[in-house]
Amino acid sequence: MKEEEAVFIAINNGKKMTGREWLRGMKGRRTGVCTKAKRILRSLEEPVGVNTDKTLVLFRASYLRGDERVTNKIYTEILRLGWRQTSPGAVCFLEENLSDQELHDMGFWWLIGIHKPIVLKGDQYLLSFGRSDLHRSFNVCHFRPDHKWRSDIGFISEIA
Repeated sequence: MKEEEAVFIAINNGKKMTGREWLRGMKGRRTGVCTKAKRILRSLEEPVGVNTDKTLVLFRASYLRGDERVTNKIYTEILRLGWRQTSPGAVCFLEENLSDQELHDMGFWWLIGIHKPIVLKGDQYLLSFGRSDLHRSFNVCHFRPDHKWRSDIGFISEIA
């Protein structure tokens, strides 16, 4: 993958809140939140959201060859490019601040955070969100190092 194949989004002056506060803010919005995502957000020790300047990187799995669309190879690729894992809070921030039209214009239906996996009842998860013709959804994906991702998925990382 080449850097020019990614979308860069600068964030500054975001807000930090607990996962519970973020979930309360979701009420009244058109985004559905799955049960596991709710449990994970309630269990996070670190606040979600961002209150520092950073640049997030969004890239499509389709830019990676089929054999490179495996979770552990994606983590290796972002390090090779000089990027790093993002935080769960960055996923929450993007879900809250990117409109469906912006996601559409960038060519994304579904974005998965490339962050340290979150453990819930012994299983590991990555936060994700996406859009459909009917509504938005905030969800989780099982973290498996050998999982091969579809080409229409997008990933979130950040500049180191």
